[in-house]
Amino acid sequence: MDPLAQLHDIVELEQVSYWPLAWGWWLLITGIMAAVFLASYMLLRRRKASAVLRHHQRTIRHAGSVADISYALKQVVLHYFPSQHLKAATGLVWLSLLNQQLPAKRQYSETQLQRIADHMYQADHAQVFAEYHAFACAWLHSAPMLRKGKLANKGGEHV
Repeated sequence: MDPLAQLHDIVELEQVSYWPLAWGWWLLITGIMAAVFLASYMLLRRRKASAVLRHHQRTIRHAGSVADISYALKQVVLHYFPSQHLKAATGLVWLSLLNQQLPAKRQYSETQLQRIADHMYQADHAQVFAEYHAFACAWLHSAPMLRKGKLANKGGEHV
């Protein structure tokens, strides 16, 4: 008896395809898509919430007078902190309220605030304008709504 007569022909296997994927791959793809969607949603939401802040940062950067800076700051405060009654605050009171919201290491001294308040609306005080401009930029840069980690308009009124 011939041992080779008992052999059968070799059957080639079909090529293994990538589809359908195993359930683990589908779970991974779904998780990645959900993470990308969630990150995009949160980014867009934060960007929308900070639109007023970004607009007024540009406005203050190009402001030509103390009144322009004060108006822009009041709009930001009234938008993000509608419950505070700051519409009537001016001068040293206004500056002190803003200064209190800054982190301790960035706060201005009382003498600096007093000097700005005393000469705030006088026509030819370029130095006071520069100080107030720096104060406004510092306040907007480390604004309290940024420190909280989230920006949200809690029904703020628009001026």
